[in-house]
Amino acid sequence: MGYRINCNIGEKMKYKIEFNAGDGNYTCDSIMEAMEFADDNASYTQKDIEIIDNETGEIEAVRRWWGVEADANEQEGIISFGRFGYYEPWEINLTPFN
Repeated sequence: MGYRINCNIGEKMKYKIEFNAGDGNYTCDSIMEAMEFADDNASYTQKDIEIIDNETGEIEAVRRWWGVEADANEQEGIISFGRFGYYEPWEINLTPFN
């Protein structure tokens, strides 16, 4: 990370990070910044992390929570909390433009 991520709490930017923890939502200018910020700030909430487009309300990316320990085949790209559970890699909405 050689740059500063521009994400703020409460400001109206393009993408909202929903940690589903009831502690406020951060917003970022780009989806990549939002995903990186979410990864850096993920905590044990037992809830999915969602990146939402503030203009459309659509979920653009999600890290799903699994309340079980990840097995050896599921280690790449996860955020692990050991035997308590893990966030799987980002699932990105790739809906084609009309």
